[in-house]
Amino acid sequence: METRRSRIKTLGLATLLLVVALPAQAGGRWVHIRVQEDGGRGENVSLDLPFDTIETFLPALAKDQLEGRAVFGGDADEERIRAILTALRDSPDGQFVKVQGIGESARVAKENGLLVIQVEDDGERVNVRVPMAFVEALLGDETEGFDLAAGLRKLGELGDRALVTVDGDEDQVRIWIDDRESGS
Repeated sequence: METRRSRIKTLGLATLLLVVALPAQAGGRWVHIRVQEDGGRGENVSLDLPFDTIETFLPALAKDQLEGRAVFGGDADEERIRAILTALRDSPDGQFVKVQGIGESARVAKENGLLVIQVEDDGERVNVRVPMAFVEALLGDETEGFDLAAGLRKLGELGDRALVTVDGDEDQVRIWIDDRESGS
């Protein structure tokens, strides 16, 4: 139970860092994050952030900056991540990984312009849907670093959408983008 909560908190915090880096956009775009623990009896987080405010967070999150290009992690990790994202970007739609076991399953696919990651483990369900346009912009035209600002700017241009949902027996995490000040 504690391990599951740790995973949910880690996923929520990691995704928060990703989403908080969204740059400003015209049109009143908002990022909404909801975390509900222990069926509402535990800690609950409700975060509604306008894109124009979020732009100020990007430099604080970047470990190293070169003209708006953020470089995270070591060179080996960056090279592996870049190779995986490039291969996914360049591949046709299809299912890449499917693992099924007793009480658990995992699936990674590219479909309809989205990278889809679905995991179910002991009643906990994780659903991540990343637009490939985000991946394309993130990779940019350089061979090193990731253009985080361009990737996230593209994400903001793609319209209302859910990015991450995590549904556990008692814990839920939801991250989405829309044009409403208060996420519902």
